[in-house]
Amino acid sequence: MDAARTCVRLGCESVTVAYRRSQEQMPALLSEYEEARAEGVQFQWFASPVGVEGKDKVEGFKYEVMALNEDGAGIHGTGKFQVMPVDKIIIAAGHKPNARLIGEGNNLKSRRKKATSLLPKIHTV
Repeated sequence: MDAARTCVRLGCESVTVAYRRSQEQMPALLSEYEEARAEGVQFQWFASPVGVEGKDKVEGFKYEVMALNEDGAGIHGTGKFQVMPVDKIIIAAGHKPNARLIGEGNNLKSRRKKATSLLPKIHTV
């Protein structure tokens, strides 16, 4: 939420948080979510990251549409894929850096050796 809200405060035209589960399953505090919405952050629920599209620059965030399991507790992939038009992506997954997100095979790279993630509307994944 911090990354998304900061982007809004810095003047980004459109900021969307894509999350693979439902709003109710999101680990963020309700107050964090409500404050982000009040600041203009949009949310795309049931969006599981698959890749980044574009030639020489980021042009789209590809995700698989997820759905709730019958028990309502878990989620599963639907086999349906969508692409959200974007020009920047911020990976904000969890509370600590995950270097496995960067590297060969996932179309993500870092501009600095010790950066968690930096890639060329702003969307957090």
